[in-house]
Amino acid sequence: MSGITVVYIVFAIVIACLFGYTFLMSQRQREIEAEMDELRGILAEKNDDR
Repeated sequence: MSGITVVYIVFAIVIACLFGYTFLMSQRQREIEAEMDELRGILAEKNDDR
């Protein structure tokens, strides 16, 4: 393999890892936002009970 081929392969791997990481973080953010909405609902119900 020539040096430039190795550079392209490493570049492709890094780009794939970045996209994967971005995808995983967006999934986690959605989960956290859903949990926060649930907690806000619970707090609103408790405040209504007063």
